[in-house]
Amino acid sequence: MRKVFKLLPVWAAISAFIILAGVILMALLGFHTPSQANVLEVSYNIAVKNDEAAVQKLETACEDAFKAQGIDPESVQTGTGVNTSQDLTVIRYIFRKVDAAKRMAAQSAIEAKVESDILTNSIAEVSVVWHEESVQPLTESGWRGAVGITVAAVVALIYIGIRFGVGSALTGLVLAAHDSLLTVALLAATRIPVAAGTPVLYAAIAAILSILLWLVLCAKLRALSKDPATHSLEAAEAVEEAANTSWKLIVIIGASVAAVLIVLGGVAVSGVRALILPALIPVAAALYSTLVFGPALHVHVKGAFDRLAKKRSARYVGKQKQTKE
Repeated sequence: MRKVFKLLPVWAAISAFIILAGVILMALLGFHTPSQANVLEVSYNIAVKNDEAAVQKLETACEDAFKAQGIDPESVQTGTGVNTSQDLTVIRYIFRKVDAAKRMAAQSAIEAKVESDILTNSIAEVSVVWHEESVQPLTESGWRGAVGITVAAVVALIYIGIRFGVGSALTGLVLAAHDSLLTVALLAATRIPVAAGTPVLYAAIAAILSILLWLVLCAKLRALSKDPATHSLEAAEAVEEAANTSWKLIVIIGASVAAVLIVLGGVAVSGVRALILPALIPVAAALYSTLVFGPALHVHVKGAFDRLAKKRSARYVGKQKQTKE
């Protein structure tokens, strides 16, 4: 691990390059924030719903029509219609970008199939309608969430400063700022779709995750300083020992958070999934900084604060001697 600590200029250069590239892309292109979606709603009433063969034919007709036009829905949702009778069931096929001619051709093919093969019951009702659906920006809620998380991060930093020392809090502050910037830059560079207002929320998530993971290493450093066998270790040796004995726990915590996000994203509807999955970026940024960048930086921070503490101790001892004399 000591070789990793000596590569602080390399880690700093990598982070600086990603952040600079992200800033440039933000200035030129902004974030990838889809503004609207094309939605095909196929609704049918209880008469069709009770006929499983008819429902299967209807779904197959839709899939065949999309395949014939070379279009593929981003997601599919099934439920009761909005502002419609509860007897109606709606299948929503959501597309981000679809040529108008292909939309109309797919709709015509589905309607023709419905009229010719599916509606065997005279009281059955099936409608096929395209419409555009705006993606609501989450500016206000995103900012509120970011403010709440930031307050929690500040409280955590204050706790670190009181419990583990100003040096540890200073490193935690640098890591939180680093991970926030890195997250925003990666969102801009990778062009991952994000709703308006959410990049600042992801930046705040990166900050709090970074601080919480940093707490693990801080706790280990404190334990080493209290142990008579290791309290006299130099800064590099203490940080190396703390990193060697805590990296597995840090990885487990980060991987657990990522696994929960992946599972939630897998079972959530498309709108919620679009909010959950980009949160994997702050998790990755926090793991990177806590495992690599943070320890490499803290070697120098801890070394500087240890030297200051020795100087203050030496001055205090000198004053005590002068007083006795």
